[in-house]
Amino acid sequence: MESPHSLEVSLKSLEKIAQKVAGKSYKIVSKSLNKRVDSTTKFCTFVNSAANGLLQEEGFPSEYIEYENPNDRGLPSHAFIRIIDTSSQILIDFQYKQYVSEELQKRVPDSMIVFYNSKDELDAGLSSHKIEPQYFHKWIEELFWNR
Repeated sequence: MESPHSLEVSLKSLEKIAQKVAGKSYKIVSKSLNKRVDSTTKFCTFVNSAANGLLQEEGFPSEYIEYENPNDRGLPSHAFIRIIDTSSQILIDFQYKQYVSEELQKRVPDSMIVFYNSKDELDAGLSSHKIEPQYFHKWIEELFWNR
């Protein structure tokens, strides 16, 4: 189903939002994915109400901005980054296990989150879903990891 809105978003626009709300403590999180993600994936939301407000300021239609209380998963809000493939609304979440306490890990069902302990593991996971790791890392590093 075609969206009536244009959701083409520049990386600069996302970076501006990231600088305002993510800071250096944002890490990545994850569910299953069955669609290729490439340069057409340009819509990103954060599990953070302030970020959602900034996305709206940037012109994102509110119906495409999703909010999820991270406490429902037993994880801190700063652990979540959500990336949405605008052509299909498929969610991608990645999270490095070492950034979440063991106590919190026990409260999250394995089926809900896939943890990666290293970039090698993450790359293997990305590749298994036909995502080009090099592109993904470049995009994420520019936005978050280098903060």
